[in-house]
Amino acid sequence: MPDYPVPNNEMRRVTTLTNSGVLDSTKNDCLDRITRIACAVFKVPVAMINFITSNEDVNISCFGMEPGSRNDRRISFCSYTILSDEPLIIENTLDHDHFKDNPEVKAGMNIRAYAGMPLKGVDKTNLGALCIVDTKPRNFTKDEISLLKDLAHWAEIEVNSPRVCSAVA
Repeated sequence: MPDYPVPNNEMRRVTTLTNSGVLDSTKNDCLDRITRIACAVFKVPVAMINFITSNEDVNISCFGMEPGSRNDRRISFCSYTILSDEPLIIENTLDHDHFKDNPEVKAGMNIRAYAGMPLKGVDKTNLGALCIVDTKPRNFTKDEISLLKDLAHWAEIEVNSPRVCSAVA
């Protein structure tokens, strides 16, 4: 049994992710545009689009840090984001029992606030997340959460577009 959460549809989810071709992409200007806009709109230092494989959190697009990183799924916030169709909002990681000892909170990225929205594949399985992180605690308003959902929907369109799939094939 892995020491991270696993969705009930894990095998189907990973197959959909693998077949999407999105993990084969080295650069995607459309997704980079979304993360850049997310940083500006939310005034956060980092925005990312990550996909969760069977054992890794793979960064496909990032603004505010080096893109293309791969992290162990066990420390991934996005591993928890894909468990629901709703956004995962953590206003202060130091007050959150599960995340307060996470290496990305204690050192690493120094994450204090996280907001992530799951990204769905063509079969509606949650493949990854659009997330924003801040180095200080913060409250997220209903309007901000709505904007995060809109940006995530845009990212889903890009990820599931035949144009994107053919560009990475």
